[in-house]
Amino acid sequence: MDQRYFQFNLDTYDKKQPNRNRVSFRKSRESVPVWSLDELHYLVENIRKTGYVEVARHLGRSPGGVRAKASQLGVSRLGLFPSVPRLSDSQVGHLAGIIDGEGSVGLSKSITGWVVQVRFVNTNEKVIERVQEWLGFGKVTIHRPSAPRKPIYALWFNLRESFVLLRIIEKSLIIKRHQAGLVSEAIELILNYRDKPVEVVARLEGIQSELKELNKRGTSP
Repeated sequence: MDQRYFQFNLDTYDKKQPNRNRVSFRKSRESVPVWSLDELHYLVENIRKTGYVEVARHLGRSPGGVRAKASQLGVSRLGLFPSVPRLSDSQVGHLAGIIDGEGSVGLSKSITGWVVQVRFVNTNEKVIERVQEWLGFGKVTIHRPSAPRKPIYALWFNLRESFVLLRIIEKSLIIKRHQAGLVSEAIELILNYRDKPVEVVARLEGIQSELKELNKRGTSP
């Protein structure tokens, strides 16, 4: 994603209606750049290990900026972001194979905002249980169709869990690697912009349309 810079536009400030000022932006090279996906992953994976100062030094950012981003993401509060599991190459390959074969990677928009949709699907309950055990996160749902069809088990991941999962398996995907890359870009935008500028919303809508087309075909370009 291209680096974008924004700062508050004092020329349009309205003291009587301060909430209107939140959507007023203009480009500037003097503002802090948005966080790249690699920077966000480094923050999530290392903030509890090394602290704000060391993370800031590694990323070339200010400790205050790192603290603010960690607070925005909820990284400093235990439980919001799952721990990154330690998996063998064969386990990573197995996970990627399930996503390529029977899993799904998508993006939708609800009343409350943008929703990342990543899930593993299988008719074998033990396969889903094993994947959940390896990762240590995800929510299992069961769909029971009419007989003689078998129950369908799915392991769903929320945005923060998808953020961690795609980091692990994206390079091992074959069929759905492009979809995973698009969803990773969407996560980057969602995590960087709480109040989303028009161009960010347009890009998210573009990603959503592209994912629908790719998933309809069933293969990556």
